[in-house]
Amino acid sequence: MENKIEENNVVEQEDVNNVVNNKKFSPILIVEDEDSERISLKAALEAEHFSVDVACDGAEAELMVTNKFYDVIVVDYRLPDTDGISLIKRIKNISPDTIPIVVTAYNSVEIAIDSLKNGAYEYIVKPIDIPVLSKMIHKIREDMKNLLQSKQILKDIVVNNSVNYLIDKEIVVVTTPDTDILSGAKQFNLFKYFFAFFRCIKNYYWG
Repeated sequence: MENKIEENNVVEQEDVNNVVNNKKFSPILIVEDEDSERISLKAALEAEHFSVDVACDGAEAELMVTNKFYDVIVVDYRLPDTDGISLIKRIKNISPDTIPIVVTAYNSVEIAIDSLKNGAYEYIVKPIDIPVLSKMIHKIREDMKNLLQSKQILKDIVVNNSVNYLIDKEIVVVTTPDTDILSGAKQFNLFKYFFAFFRCIKNYYWG
């Protein structure tokens, strides 16, 4: 099990780096037990130029997420071996950067609230409007790219202690471990950076 987790971390970090560096996006994972709906949704999203993988139940989805990074997962709320909310929680434990979208045939306020509270980006009632879903995926990926870039900046500041970054057209300068970065203009710039970082997180999760 430890080897599997280690390998997955390597795969996920490589794909996350690709997102940040504008190289490519990972496939979308569709988790749907109805064959006809799974096939038709896959075909519709591929027609929108997305790369798509599919799973027919929660167990298969978990295995796929363990071995490959997916930035977006479209999850049916009712699955033969679990429900969408439980699956989202398990997926988030495996791959925290993955963003789930819950789809269901049941237009329920309770299900919608429960989905959003437990990490879903959005709740969609069937039949799925493909242009709306496509636009949603593009927005998720743009927000994700911004967030991951901010995470990388923070990591570099903590690890390297020496970095220059451009934020809102102004340079944030963090020099060496011996420099008092919490004094004068550096204090203002550091606070400005963290404000930009948390603003990015806010936009990513709450729009």
